[in-house]
Amino acid sequence: MSSASNIINLLDKLESLNLVIDRERCVTVRNRNAGCQRCAEACPSGCITIRDNEIIASPEKCISCGTCASVCPTGAILPKSPSDSELMEKCQSALHATQGKPVIACRHILDAANGLYDPEKVVSVRCLGRVDESLLVSLVSLGAERITLVATGCEECPHERGAQAAKQACLAANLLLKTWGSNTKIQAVKKLPSRIRLDRPAEYDNSRREFLSELKGGAKTAASLSVDFALKKVDTAEEDVSNDPLIKVNENGVLPQGFPERRKLLLDALDNLGEPEDATIACRLWSSVDINVDRCSSCRMCATFCPTGAIFKFHTKKGHIGVKHRPRQCVSCGTCSRICHTGALHLSSEVSTEAITSASVSRFVMKPVDNPPSHPQSIVRSLRKLIKNDQVYER
Repeated sequence: MSSASNIINLLDKLESLNLVIDRERCVTVRNRNAGCQRCAEACPSGCITIRDNEIIASPEKCISCGTCASVCPTGAILPKSPSDSELMEKCQSALHATQGKPVIACRHILDAANGLYDPEKVVSVRCLGRVDESLLVSLVSLGAERITLVATGCEECPHERGAQAAKQACLAANLLLKTWGSNTKIQAVKKLPSRIRLDRPAEYDNSRREFLSELKGGAKTAASLSVDFALKKVDTAEEDVSNDPLIKVNENGVLPQGFPERRKLLLDALDNLGEPEDATIACRLWSSVDINVDRCSSCRMCATFCPTGAIFKFHTKKGHIGVKHRPRQCVSCGTCSRICHTGALHLSSEVSTEAITSASVSRFVMKPVDNPPSHPQSIVRSLRKLIKNDQVYER
């Protein structure tokens, strides 16, 4: 491969540094009938599209707002500029600098207030759509007494979808905090609070300092990627870097499963807040499952395609089969209900706090399968049933 081609490939990689997509966690890639389009619908710049059972990102359109990652229920999209850990580190610094009252503001309003605020007390984000429940509740578990989100002119902003996502995150986080007995409030306002303003204008340029900081971080990432890219190309022929288009079922009869890091962070934060009141709550984060076993075909595809393992198969020594559902591990992606071809499975957004805080499981015993696909004569049996004739044999 020519050096010019190497440079073009390197630039392509550098352009897509803003986010990482894990195809195995995308419910639409796993099953086109899942129909999830949350990332594409929330993306304010048109960077993400879902087409032909694939999630496609256009790096040149990405503004690094992180809204797509905030609304993705399975953690299939991870922002990189900044990463979740980097953003949390900035928020913790602001938490200490404000003595428990951090401020997170969109870059637009901070640029307008350049030199009038203390950069140590406020966290700058491209858009408030970057904020999700795990970040907010985690800050409260670390001692935040008040969290203020600041943005203005969102209705006219081209990134208005991000503001909508942030609003939903605030509603859900406040509901959780109230249920878990916290007095902390998360407020969304249009003006920077006085506690972060400087008594006199700064002699340095805040926005320039922010820009140089980001540039430094971007240069480090670009440099490490350049080295990695160069090392992979030394003494090697041109290689096919395309991904295997198929996501395959494992030996347990299910697709790959993984629990989102953000959800782990949220559950840990809730556990640190203590015991919640005994209540039933409804938000976008969890769902409870109900299965009409009379309508169910016992295919158990709900467990096969569940991205987190919240629904899993069981069978007993007595020959009973079925599935179980763990609400705590559910991310309310909706895959199970959308792919159920008999309409036997229904989701409810109402979940008890006991189910969220414990490992409680709902159990659904299903009818035995007449013709299990693993049986050596499953094809012959299916054909007999289809043509309603037992005189079909195998040679």
